[in-house]
Amino acid sequence: NCSVLMLRPRACRAFGTIKPHDLTALPRLRSVPCLLMRGGTSRGPYFLASDLPTERWTPFLLDVMGSPHALQITGLGGGNSLTSKVGIMAPSQHGEDVDYTFAQVRVDEAVVKWKANCGNILAGVGPAAIMRGLVKAEDPETKIRIFNTNTKTRALVTLQTPGGQLTFDGPTAIDGVPGTSAPIKVTFLDVLGARTGKIFPTGHRSELIDGVRVTCIDSANPVVLMHFEQLGLETGHEAVEELNHDLPMLQRLEHIRQEASLRMALGPAQGKNLPKVAVLSPPSDGGSICSRYFVPDCCHAAHAVTGAIAIAVATTFDGTVAEEVAVQQEGPLRRVEVEHPSGRIQLDLVLDLSGSKVGRSTGAKVNGRVKEASLIRTAKPIMDGQVFVCSRHFEG
Repeated sequence: NCSVLMLRPRACRAFGTIKPHDLTALPRLRSVPCLLMRGGTSRGPYFLASDLPTERWTPFLLDVMGSPHALQITGLGGGNSLTSKVGIMAPSQHGEDVDYTFAQVRVDEAVVKWKANCGNILAGVGPAAIMRGLVKAEDPETKIRIFNTNTKTRALVTLQTPGGQLTFDGPTAIDGVPGTSAPIKVTFLDVLGARTGKIFPTGHRSELIDGVRVTCIDSANPVVLMHFEQLGLETGHEAVEELNHDLPMLQRLEHIRQEASLRMALGPAQGKNLPKVAVLSPPSDGGSICSRYFVPDCCHAAHAVTGAIAIAVATTFDGTVAEEVAVQQEGPLRRVEVEHPSGRIQLDLVLDLSGSKVGRSTGAKVNGRVKEASLIRTAKPIMDGQVFVCSRHFEG
């Protein structure tokens, strides 16, 4: 694994400490433009696809992030799944403004996952697209239509750009992130059947797996929902550390997840990050529902945006495990607040109550009522510069 350094060219004098007879072992390095940014409650580098190797993105990103290593010491990763994510952007080939590909880089394995979308990293795509010249900022706000290549779904991101200038200053706070910033509205336009083309891929709103009643839903990402008490938990509001040390519970969750994956026609789940799992309970702090979200082998410190969408959508369908514990609402406009370990995440749903078919525009239509789901995120650029990787990624 080549060292990844955030250095100006003159800083490479540090290599002078290497003995002359060792120079032949020093890998050749190549610098690649990189924008390091926080998006929502996640963080990672953003790249233009045109700056990356033509092929072999997986070994390139492992090099960039420093995986596999618990600390990702040679790369940009932070030793945590929330800080080991990547956004890759390009001019859209699908009729939108920007094409966005998400990559989840495993911390301790030489694995990059490409199947899922990430709503937090998505929040940073809008600002990054302006900063990289893919989109021109307008006054007083800029709307950017984004196509996610992982799930073949669309989103609309609205940024604050007074005077045609991108700003990150503002009064908006989101749980899990200190301080305030300018609000970024993220609207998911294809929230039903993102992966399978069906809102309930198994054909059931609830079913039993290993004696636990679950709802297998495909909304933004495939997620398996279940009640906390059926897993032997006391409240469903347990701390992240407590859940991550409950090995029997984690093993049971994984068994359920693997069986659910087969029933959802996603194939074997071993070694894959989909489907995700959410353990639900009644709210305790004024929200609509409480969730502990697993990604998939440990509990999320906050909550994935896409997972919150799946839960919120499930609350609108009778007979799901989410509907049974959520505070119920009526009407075409609904606000669902999902409580999580760091606070809560708020979603606004727009429903079509006419009975018409609503689904993704890029595949099979699915029966459903949710037309779109929106939420507010924030983002912040951390560094704009060059990341050094092994030049072999660009050879051949």
